[in-house]
Order: sequence, then C-alpha cells, then structure tokens
Amino acid sequence: MKSVAAVAVSPLTTEIKEFEVPTPASNEAVLRVELTGVCSADWGYYQGHSSFVKFPLVLGHETVGRIAAAGDEFARRWNLNNGDRIVVEEILPCFTCAYCMEGKFFLCLKKKLYGTISSSVPPALWGGYSQFMYLHPNSIIHRLPEEIPAKIATLFIPLSNGLNWVTKMGELKVGETVVIQGAGQHALGCVAAAKVAGAGKIILIGLTADKERLELAKRLGANATIISDLEDPVSRVNEITSGELADLVVDVTGSAEAFAKTVQMIKRGGKIVTPAFHRKPIPVDIDTLVFKAARIQGVLARDTKSVDWAISILGSNTLPFDQFATHEFPLSQVDRAIKISVRQIPGEVEPIHVDVNPWQ
Repeated sequence: MKSVAAVAVSPLTTEIKEFEVPTPASNEAVLRVELTGVCSADWGYYQGHSSFVKFPLVLGHETVGRIAAAGDEFARRWNLNNGDRIVVEEILPCFTCAYCMEGKFFLCLKKKLYGTISSSVPPALWGGYSQFMYLHPNSIIHRLPEEIPAKIATLFIPLSNGLNWVTKMGELKVGETVVIQGAGQHALGCVAAAKVAGAGKIILIGLTADKERLELAKRLGANATIISDLEDPVSRVNEITSGELADLVVDVTGSAEAFAKTVQMIKRGGKIVTPAFHRKPIPVDIDTLVFKAARIQGVLARDTKSVDWAISILGSNTLPFDQFATHEFPLSQVDRAIKISVRQIPGEVEPIHVDVNPWQ
C-alpha cells in the first residue's frame, strides 16, 4: 500500500511523493491521517531555520487520525484496536533519561519530533502532511471521542499549550487577571484556557491586522482586547484593571518590544510566562522586575495531562472552537497552507487555524 505525502524537499519547496506504507512491528503502528493542523512552528521548519531539521521531510504535527494497523505490543500498551480514533503528540521522548522519568518529556535531550525528521530516515512517513503516518514505539497518543469534529480536534495542541502555560506554569487562580500578548492560535488557546480556569479579567493584545482574531478572542471569553499599534497597551492595561495591573502576563509574540512591556504590565508579586523564541538577546528591565518581586518563567509546549484536559474541553461544546477553522487545503497545496497560516500570501481571508486534509 502506498501513501501520498507532501514533502518539503528544500526550504520553501514542496513536492508530492509516494511512499510505501510500512508493516508495523509488534511495538509500532500506522495512522490513517484524518486531518493535520498547521502550526506556526511549521513556518520556521519550512524555511530551514532550525538546525535539527534536515530536508527532505514530511512536515505536520497537529495530527488527528485512526489506527490503520497496530502491532500486538503497541495495541496492548495503549489498549487500542484498528479503527480507533486518536491524536498524536509531536514528541518522541527517549523514556530513559531523568527528565523523562519525571514526565518532563520536552526537556529530554534525546527527543525527536514528528514533522521534523527527514523522510530519508525509514520509513519516511514522519509527519502529518500525508495520508498515512508511522507511529514509532515511543509515540505518545491520546484517544479521541468520535463526536469531536476533526477541525476542532486539531486544536488539541494550541489549547493544551494554553492550559499548561496559563494554569500550570502561570499558576493562574480563579478571579485573577491575565494579559495575553499575541493573537495567534496559541494566544487564543491561552484565552480559552484562562476562561476555563475562571480568570476574573482576560485581556488580549494584538495588532490592527488581527481584527478577526480579536473578535474570536472576545467570543472565547476575553473581557477586553487592545490594538497595540493604535494604543499604548501598558496604559490600557492600567486603565482596564483600575491600576491593579496583571497577576499573569503570557507573551506569545516573540517581539522584543512587546516583551519589554510585560514588566510594566505585571503587578507586584506577579508572573510572566513566555513560550516565544526570540533567537536574539532582548533587553529586560531587571530593576523593575526586582522592585516588583515578579518572576519570569520560560515554558516549552505542554505535559501529557494537559492534552487529555484539552480533549475533554474540545468535546464539551462550551466555547466556539469551530470558529478557529478558517482554511482547509489538500496535500497539493501544503506550500500555500503554510504560507497563508503566517500571512505570507496577501489578500487571503484572515487565517486563524489552517488544516491540511490528505484525502481531498
């Protein structure tokens, strides 16, 4: 059996290729991909900006699908049958190091990630932009209820990241104020997480170009939105909170200018959480940070429990997650899908979350 896949053969170049679908060993499985979301990280990988990414490769790691074939050991480990519906986390931890023993898989120094492994490494199908995907023995998977539509299920990573960043790493408590800098899919995941966590005030900061995303943020539970290229966000946060400022600021922008303002927005004893890579040194007002006795916490992705929590929320019909899904493309248009997701093609409908359907 063959699998059609979109292969990034070099930076910003995709070709459609066919690969043989592997017969899984006892501790392996094969996934029939239903839908894969486009993550903002894909753009960096596609440009070749990450040293651990080697072309050619099948990108895509926000993957939903069904078990097409599973070895006996794999099926027993996960209590699975062929046809069962799952989501697949992108991380392949080693399960032997101290970090893995503590469940801190994303700190594993030997980890690999789906969507970043070269297709020259057998069996080639290491990403979700394909009809079938290989499931390594170290895969981390989660059962997915039948009633959750695929276009909602692919949000499991933005939402689980938001839950981890806001509630676990950010330690947000009921009634507290959270400011979220950025308006991409992960920032919106943070809005939803803050709403679920019972935040008192949720404030999202975006740009004029983020009009549709800011509107969705309000429908997800944001009490206020700020357009930072039209108004001073620090003054507005001060005004909205009546001078109290924020208990938690989550900066998802990757902007040095935006990050510099987080220290001004945080209250005394507050916390700043950032998952954003800047890839260069940025100035931080340490004196103000010290004076406020505030903390800065770097975060990386999520823990596995946050994924289970996200799936339960996505299936609860309590928030308008269906409004995330703005674009869906076939494999033949993966190049376009990735570029639209990061606004590299002018004139398109405002992207919020973009999906790739390998069966279109």
